Amino acid sequence: MEVLHKRKLLKSMKSCKLNFCKYCVLRKKIKVSVKVEEKENCTEKILDYIHSDVWGSALTQSHGGARYYITFNDYSRMIWVYFMRKKSDVFAKFKE
Repeated sequence: MEVLHKRKLLKSMKSCKLNFCKYCVLRKKIKVSVKVEEKENCTEKILDYIHSDVWGSALTQSHGGARYYITFNDYSRMIWVYFMRKKSDVFAKFKE
């Protein structure tokens, strides 16, 4: 922010005085190692392990009336996206 202010790129700000936040600095220094077992979720071929995410409900519906969508991805790194009108359509999309 200070660099942008010095370059006069923040025209609406008259001054740029930032307070030091020790919590922000400490939070950035923490590194957590994650132990992952090699056998857990280890796949060797397509459709061995599938990851999915459901998103919704959108405030505005699509042209087709969908307010939700679900994504599937697997070992092949291919991603399938399906749009749904109701959240209860998840299992039907999974079978599809």
